[in-house]
Amino acid sequence: MIVRRFVVGRLQTNCYLLVCPETREALVIDPGFAEDEEARSIMGEVRRYDAAVKYVVNTHWHPDHTSGDEWLA
Repeated sequence: MIVRRFVVGRLQTNCYLLVCPETREALVIDPGFAEDEEARSIMGEVRRYDAAVKYVVNTHWHPDHTSGDEWLA
């Protein structure tokens, strides 16, 4: 499993990208980014591993953990 951590948003939330090296399916946890630059950084890593985001998971429903959900969808 490939695991990458990003610190995103004004509240500096931990966001994680997990990629299965076999299937190339990816999971993003807590995409609380507030800037397009942060989203591009995460998606750059998705492309780097030739992956596809299949799931978005939020540990809870505060905006600093969910604000990037729609962007990823």
